[in-house]
Amino acid sequence: CKKSCLASQTDYSALIILDYGGFMVYLELSWLHPIKMRDAWVVASNSSIYADFLQQTMRKYTPEKESERVASSPHVDIQIDKREPLKEKLRHFVECVEHDRILRNQVEEACQVVRLCELAHQSDENGCEIAV
Repeated sequence: CKKSCLASQTDYSALIILDYGGFMVYLELSWLHPIKMRDAWVVASNSSIYADFLQQTMRKYTPEKESERVASSPHVDIQIDKREPLKEKLRHFVECVEHDRILRNQVEEACQVVRLCELAHQSDENGCEIAV
């Protein structure tokens, strides 16, 4: 195992690779990047989706030939409703309380996310991959 070169008391970044049997997920999270970004790419065999969470925009790219770079290929803007996330979460919570409904985001799901974050931190601390 290789020890992290980052300060042990501070989390600067995380790299998480998940293999779902033929479906790979690559996540890169970083506080080191000089530009505030909250975006994601979903890359598939025939097309790709780019989402900018700060601007609340989404584009679908479809390369015309295999050698074409995704970001320079033809794209279609996907229309989405621009909303403030915290306000929407609070609105949903109030509606659930008023109408005796179950919250969309269950505690169990939140616990699973926290556990994955803890494992990513442990992996960084030990400098090793950890099976999930």
